[in-house]
Amino acid sequence: MDSSFKEYSLGIASITLLSLLVWLGVSFAVTGEAPFKAALSGAAVEQQAGAYRITIETEPRTLRAGDNMFTITLRDSEGLNLPGAGVRVVLETAAAVHDHDHGRHQAASFSESPVSEIGGGRYQANVHLPGEGDWPLLIEVDSEQGGHADLALTLSTGKADIPVASATPEGQTHYTCSMHPSVSMTEPGACPLCGMDLIPIKKIDAGVAHYTCPMHPSIKNATAGQCPICGMDLTAVSHAEKAAGSVIVDQRRRQLIGLKTATVMRGDLQQSIRLIGEVEYDPESLTDIALPFDGKIGKLFVLAEGEEVKAGDPLFTVSSPVLYHAERDFIRVRKLTDDADDMDLEHARQRLLTLGLGEDEIDELAKNLEARAYRTIHAPADGVIVQHELIAGQVFWLGDSLMHIAVASDMRVKAAAYESDAPFIRAGMRCSIRLPYISDSIVEGSIDSISPALNNHDRSAEVFVDALWAGRQLLAGSYADVIVHVEVKDTLLIPEQAVIHSGESRVVFVDEGEGRLQPRRITTGQRNGEFIQVLDGLQQDEVVVTSGNFLLASESKLKAGIDQW
Repeated sequence: MDSSFKEYSLGIASITLLSLLVWLGVSFAVTGEAPFKAALSGAAVEQQAGAYRITIETEPRTLRAGDNMFTITLRDSEGLNLPGAGVRVVLETAAAVHDHDHGRHQAASFSESPVSEIGGGRYQANVHLPGEGDWPLLIEVDSEQGGHADLALTLSTGKADIPVASATPEGQTHYTCSMHPSVSMTEPGACPLCGMDLIPIKKIDAGVAHYTCPMHPSIKNATAGQCPICGMDLTAVSHAEKAAGSVIVDQRRRQLIGLKTATVMRGDLQQSIRLIGEVEYDPESLTDIALPFDGKIGKLFVLAEGEEVKAGDPLFTVSSPVLYHAERDFIRVRKLTDDADDMDLEHARQRLLTLGLGEDEIDELAKNLEARAYRTIHAPADGVIVQHELIAGQVFWLGDSLMHIAVASDMRVKAAAYESDAPFIRAGMRCSIRLPYISDSIVEGSIDSISPALNNHDRSAEVFVDALWAGRQLLAGSYADVIVHVEVKDTLLIPEQAVIHSGESRVVFVDEGEGRLQPRRITTGQRNGEFIQVLDGLQQDEVVVTSGNFLLASESKLKAGIDQW
């Protein structure tokens, strides 16, 4: 008996728990939030306004001077969350002032807070209260389902309760002026701005807007029936399709205008970016001839740039008082001692090495004991003279750059990338190099580095390219075409001709079936002349129009002034 009772109790508990979980799931699916959330958070206001049930929560709970975060939840007459509504939050920051004695009038001032939708029929706005006291706040709601409604509140700093000043009665009709749509009145009458009779604001029906003929789109009937021209059954056009500028094109008309379509696909986008550059010597291979003393140029052994030299070849002679006196000091010490370990002799020897004399020249000086007025400067490495502006008798100073020697086979390309291309180029990317004035053959290379800043004179970034020249004869300064191979992996692609450029907008026509073509704004990325990357606005396997879309755009613009145009 005890065992049966325990099993019975366990079964009842399991059914109760399962029922609670189902109720919680259904409640969350319908309202978009946990059923106990409102009770736990303590909503400041819950009020019916027109066709809307409006719940307002504030953070902090007690209002304060400064920023206060308002969370507004909208539900329809059936208690379901209402996303996609237009919500305005306007605070009266200064009341109107009437001075009848002096005939002065000062209009009220208002501050509108930006409203963002956070999902599940919930909207947020940051309301800034200028100071302590009471502040009137107006919340306006407008949607296709419920029309227009107003909720007026009084905000008081230091208080948690928010009293309702007024609210649009449920089912009440608002009236507006056809010339001044900003006017909204709860009763019929005359426009306060122009005196015209106000007209009722009608809710937009989410059903059928009209019926039309696929063969003759100019036919628009309020009821279903047959086309008076061809006798075909009329097709229903919804308000949503009409507002979006959708057009209906049957198969015959598609053939007449040459309409073609393509499927949105996912794949890799291969793009080539062309850069213009020139060949230059790699700075890492340059040898700078600079001397650690002041002096004067004597005889020149190398007369012009472009001459090839070997390591040890004479370049020019120099005369320097600093070098001459250092030689004399070495000779003086050398005459006093023959001991190679003598500290004074070693100090004099190290000074000559620091000034650029070689070991063999110092040994010769120690042997001959004769200082020279001119010393010969030799090439430190093999290469080509690429900078040389010396003349006999020229005076130079310590550290002056006198010559540059470069390795002829070690050259690179310095190219310029426009500001629009630079973000897509990275070190290590493959590229192809062609020297148009030397050869049509292609040399493979790679990006060595790209400058992190743009040049001020032409707004471009310097790109340095390394290549395997394979013994090709190169001339520094030669023009080079550099083609950088950029690849975007796993992205949405459509043919480039499917996109209509309308100012800053990019629009495509999506084939929704049954002859309906809807214009849709999209966000695009990179392109390669054949395909274009789609960042937002389309899904894989949707069908877009690739030919004849300009004729569709003209008809769509006539039907509705949609945002994307």
